[in-house]
Amino acid sequence: MKFNYLFALILAVGLLAGLTSQAQNTVTVTNYVTITNTVSADNNITTNNTDSDFGKYDVTFSSAGSSYGANHQVGVDFSVATDPLEKLPNLWVGVSQSLYWAPSFGGSTDVDADWNVSITDRICVQGGWSVGDVYGAGLENLIRTGPEFIAQYYLSNDTYLYGAVNYDLLVKQGSGGWTTSNSDNNGWRWSLGIGVEF
Repeated sequence: MKFNYLFALILAVGLLAGLTSQAQNTVTVTNYVTITNTVSADNNITTNNTDSDFGKYDVTFSSAGSSYGANHQVGVDFSVATDPLEKLPNLWVGVSQSLYWAPSFGGSTDVDADWNVSITDRICVQGGWSVGDVYGAGLENLIRTGPEFIAQYYLSNDTYLYGAVNYDLLVKQGSGGWTTSNSDNNGWRWSLGIGVEF
């Protein structure tokens, strides 16, 4: 019997030692799974960020005057212009109508083509050519043509103050032929006013 107790005691101690040893050598396994979804945008997006004036319209209202030899008129002027050519957005064409009441009632109608140049973000100048017809105001019908110059000062993105002057190099009065401007028939006109683009 002694042998059986001793054997059971050894067996119990061995079993206890084995269990203790196994408890101290616990192995921990951790699995990490990472899923990454990447969404990329197309970088080939094209933007049209041109600062073109193409397709705009311009309306002006101003005081105006003209002078031909000894004849001088004063009145008002109204004009409409646009830039009709997409490949030449700086080229503006327009028509202006003037009405004069001093010294007598009369008027003039002119068409023009001008090239627009921005000097700063607020100042633009235009240079070009005009041709027109002056009637009434004590004058025999007068057709004139010559260069013009316009200066604009922008108060906002679409409103500006402006001044313009035209000088007539060639004139045709009544049934006469074309002549160059001289001291008897030299002509020029001016206008000062406000303009709006839309």
